[in-house]
Amino acid sequence: MKKLLLTTVLMTTILWATASNAQSKRVIAGPENAPVTIEEYVDFLCSYCKSGSQTIERILKAYPEQVNLVLRNMPLPHHNPLATTSAKAFYAAFLQSPTLAYQFQKELFKKQSQLLSSGEPLL
Repeated sequence: MKKLLLTTVLMTTILWATASNAQSKRVIAGPENAPVTIEEYVDFLCSYCKSGSQTIERILKAYPEQVNLVLRNMPLPHHNPLATTSAKAFYAAFLQSPTLAYQFQKELFKKQSQLLSSGEPLL
């Protein structure tokens, strides 16, 4: 049972909702002082992560003042090496602006299939 659970965790987007102060975290969407923080652990080349991200997008739209999002990179070693490059590009965008990082994250998932076929030039 533990092996199955671990496999499921690794193959899906990991979500934690916490009622904590998000100011020390890296909020990319929603108000920093929202009562609920969703922490999303993501690999930009993972189709399950893409699906989970779409669900989170709906939650953020439904509760714009109550929920914020913190995104954590977790490129999986069995995926394309471009997963790590995508994670680094996301972090570079975050250092410029959390809003820019959120938009970049949405674009990465939107163009996931192109990224897998074209590779790094798409970044």
